[in-house]
Amino acid sequence: MSVRHFKTSEAADETIDMLNNRTGRQIGVANANTSIKDQAKVVLNQFHKEGLYVAKENASGFSVVKEKITDEQFSYMNSQYDRGDNAGFSPEQLANGERKESIIEYQ
Repeated sequence: MSVRHFKTSEAADETIDMLNNRTGRQIGVANANTSIKDQAKVVLNQFHKEGLYVAKENASGFSVVKEKITDEQFSYMNSQYDRGDNAGFSPEQLANGERKESIIEYQ
């Protein structure tokens, strides 16, 4: 995973998945006795404070770089997690008996 420059977004995405999955597994192990919601908030905090890997297009293809989310993005996503139950479902979904999709709507 030392190669961080790719000709296609698909190739970059494979490396991004492996790198971010490593972080996710570490968070999962360290927070094994917490809810999915709490684990998701730890990942969100990681994305805000340390960053996660993303692809950036450039003249020669795509580079894999670590990028942080903004304070505004963090605040919005955190508020969405706060609305949900421990499995990520909104009050509206629970009231309607919908437990198929989580509440998060990406901006």
